[in-house]
Amino acid sequence: MRLSVLHFRTWPAVLLALELPLLTNAAAEEVADHREPATQAARFYRSPEERREVGLDTQLTNWLLFSGLYEIEKEYLEEHYQNNTTTTEDEGAAQAIEAVFEVTLYPWLIAEFVFEVEYDTGYFARTDEGLIAIESENWGLKIGRQYLPFGEYYSHFVSSPLLEFGETRATSLIADHAFNDNLEVAAFVFDSDFDKPNGNNAYDWGVAVEYVSSNEATRIGASYLSDLAETDEPLLEEHVYTYRRRVPGWSAYALVGFDHFELTAEIVRAQRAFLPLEGFAMPDEEEVEETEMAAAFKPTSYNLELAYFPRPNLQFAVRIEHSDELQDAPAWRYGVSTTWRAGKYVGVSLDYLYGKFKKGFVLDDNDNELDHSHQVAAQVVVEF
Repeated sequence: MRLSVLHFRTWPAVLLALELPLLTNAAAEEVADHREPATQAARFYRSPEERREVGLDTQLTNWLLFSGLYEIEKEYLEEHYQNNTTTTEDEGAAQAIEAVFEVTLYPWLIAEFVFEVEYDTGYFARTDEGLIAIESENWGLKIGRQYLPFGEYYSHFVSSPLLEFGETRATSLIADHAFNDNLEVAAFVFDSDFDKPNGNNAYDWGVAVEYVSSNEATRIGASYLSDLAETDEPLLEEHVYTYRRRVPGWSAYALVGFDHFELTAEIVRAQRAFLPLEGFAMPDEEEVEETEMAAAFKPTSYNLELAYFPRPNLQFAVRIEHSDELQDAPAWRYGVSTTWRAGKYVGVSLDYLYGKFKKGFVLDDNDNELDHSHQVAAQVVVEF
């Protein structure tokens, strides 16, 4: 049975209608004992996964935990071309609301649903995640629509790092095992949307490993994805679901905290180049003509950031990132950012990023060459 037949959008309503008959009194009491509403100040989040976990964790019932996030963001982009022309992008404020529901069926069986509503030029709503998680001692199993453990995408900025092109959300099965309190490995399989000519590739897969120090000040991880075409970023041409060969990718990251500082480093890299599809022939790699190889690309990006916390609610950060053969992206980008958390509800952030483009890599409709860019982003976050 294909994983795609598992739909989770209607589960919250079904569970409420049935009043959760599977939830025993003993389980409910245990949930109430260990899940208390958050009382600490709003915390800094450094990755998309941490963003989905923020919020004040309001215990609506013994079995239902709720948290949410509201963001309003404004960006200004100025691009400079080699012919001394300049273009600007100054659109209206983008808004997003995230609502997270965690339903405890048993102490070892949990359902989680993440809903998002976004407004930019229009409204867009979706079920970001919907999954069932089973936990038993050192083993874990998750099935549903979820983000895969490929990359961590650490950042202290409003503007996402270029390497976030590797983020992947799919209907999937993820199994993980913790060998001790420090080392965890995971393996996953998920529905495949892309395939080679005349292929029959219904699924793709990946693995991940992470080490966390006892004081959680150090995290080191690596992961592998069988096909980068499956990521959320449209690396292939629009509406193209067939290509010459699969392109695996790998990711590695490290986070080190010391005194009032935190250093993060991460890389996402394609293992080989994507090749354009010209018919359904499958020539050997050595036989591919130079004209076809010129259109091939092997996206790579890494990001290095240093954050300084002079006070628990104040953060300053600097970023250096590089990309290679990543469509429309600068080759180098440098920036500074600051974030202030006001109590346990509100956060305010401000970024500046300077981008430098590879010569002849990004051209406009008139073949003018993009040279450099200036980007400013401001954001207000409200957790609830």
